[in-house]
Amino acid sequence: MKSKTLKKKLEKVALPHVYSSKENVCLKKIQEVDELFQRAAKTCMEEIWAYLMDDDIQKIRVWGMGGIGKTTIKKLVHNQLLKETEKFDIVIWITVSKEMNIIKLQNKIARAMKVTLDEDEDEQ
Repeated sequence: MKSKTLKKKLEKVALPHVYSSKENVCLKKIQEVDELFQRAAKTCMEEIWAYLMDDDIQKIRVWGMGGIGKTTIKKLVHNQLLKETEKFDIVIWITVSKEMNIIKLQNKIARAMKVTLDEDEDEQ
C-alpha cells in the first residue's frame, strides 16, 4: 500500500521529463543531449577546420571551461587531418601541461617529427 501511495504522490509532483511510470523518458532525454553535443561538436570542428585551411590564419586557440568537450573536438579535428588533407606534411598531437616548459615542448615536437635537436637548438 505504501508504494502505491508514494507512486501517486510522485506522479503529482514530478516533472514529466524527470519521472514517468509509463516510459523511460530519462533515456530519451540523454539521447537528445548526445545528439545535441554531436551537432555542436560538428559545428565547432567545421569552424576549426575552416581556420586550418585558411593560409592567412597562423594560430588557433580553443578555450573554455573544463569538461565542455575541447579535447574531444580537437581529437576529432586531428583524426580528420590524418584522413583527409594533403595540406600539411605532418600532423602531430602534443599534450601540454599547465606548467609548460618551452624546451620540453620543443623537444616533444621534435620527437614527434622524428627530428633530433642539437643542444644549442634546445635553448633557442
